[in-house]
Parts: sequence; structure tokens; C-alpha cells
Amino acid sequence: MKREIKFRAWNDNTKQMTDDFLITPNTGVAIEWYNNRSTGYLLEHFPLMQFTGLKDKNGKEIYEGDIVKYDTKSEGVEAEWSAPVEITWNSKKAQFDFNDSFDGLIYKGYEVIGNIYENPESLTP
Repeated sequence: MKREIKFRAWNDNTKQMTDDFLITPNTGVAIEWYNNRSTGYLLEHFPLMQFTGLKDKNGKEIYEGDIVKYDTKSEGVEAEWSAPVEITWNSKKAQFDFNDSFDGLIYKGYEVIGNIYENPESLTP
């Protein structure tokens, strides 16, 4: 099975999400393309988020930093939704988790309801 590796980034300066950028090796700089122009940003103002390889129930790609709800009931039973949780990378387990508190992304029926940059208020139930 082929694994798709891709990233998006939050641009702190423009307050927009982007996936049209290049990271320059060993410089700590990201180059973003917008309207046929390129602009350099320090990576500290350009946080990267990796694609988990999963899509939500609506076909939307799930990235690190996304805020999701998920169906806590098994298939065939009326859905019961979790509280909103953030997708994070757990380096100890080398996997994506919900707020470092869940052992892997195995539930069905994920729904992306925002992300930590554009919709931080989505984390409150």
C-alpha cells in the first residue's frame, strides 16, 4: 500500500492555511507561492502539519492540528459523538493520536470540525 506523505502549513503572517510552499534545507525558511509571487517566512511563524493518511466521513483529509469528533458507537448503532479533540503526533508511539490520550486512530465516523489555528474555539464542547 502506497502511503501519501504531504503537509500543509499555517502562515502566522497572513493568517491563512497553505499547501503551496517549499521548505529550504538547513535554513529554517519556508517559501510560499501566492498569486505568482514567492515570499520567505521563518519556520517558527509557519507551523507544519502532516497528513495522517486518513479522511473523515465526508472525504476531507485529516491533518495534524485538525479538530475532530468521532463516532464512539459501533457501526449499525445510532452515532454517539465524542467531545472535540485535536489530532497530534505522539513521538513515543510514532503515531497520530487524539491529544496524546488515545492509542491510535481506529474509530470510524471521524468528522473534521476545524483546526487549532482557524477554529480553536471548536475544541470546547
